Amino acid sequence: MKSMARSKKVVSLLVCSAIGTIMLLASSCGGSASSATSVSSIVVIPSVSSTTVNGHQTFTANALNSDSNSVGTVTFTWASSDANVAVIDSTGVATGKSGGTTQITATSNNVTSPPVNLTVFPDVASVSITPINATIKVGQQQHFVATATDVKGNIIANAVLNWSVSFSGVATIDSSGTATAVSVGTVLVTASVGGVSSPIATLNVTP
Repeated sequence: MKSMARSKKVVSLLVCSAIGTIMLLASSCGGSASSATSVSSIVVIPSVSSTTVNGHQTFTANALNSDSNSVGTVTFTWASSDANVAVIDSTGVATGKSGGTTQITATSNNVTSPPVNLTVFPDVASVSITPINATIKVGQQQHFVATATDVKGNIIANAVLNWSVSFSGVATIDSSGTATAVSVGTVLVTASVGGVSSPIATLNVTP
């Protein structure tokens, strides 16, 4: 009888030990899963951007856990620090309202991203370019200057210009408006801002 009682006691201890181990593992797994899906920080892209009045800029956000891994599907609340400059909807699309700079943030689970800057330029009425005609030799460079103005004729400071040439095999052009001659020929150079293009400038490349 004593042997049987002793056996029941051992079995009982083993069962209790097993249950404790299972509970400990479950608790450990639960903590790990919670940590992996908990938002620790948020990154908004792009970090710096610009648009025009009534123009649009799309922002995206990535929620990260404490290990800097993406949390996955998260709902963000978007905000603009100055709604007079730009507003932003629930999908992250900002709309320019007036000239100026505002800061955009995304928030989820009481965590807010560092702010990113959005600059809104006034409506562009025209873009000028100089020189309108230039000639350089192969290997040389020619710097073009473009100026954007609004409907009142005011110069739009810090306007982001997009430069292009008609054929990069003759000349290329960088973001500052400096063209480099590649081979003999003629190319057309333009600068644009907010969908408004300058008159066409001509660059002739000689041997």
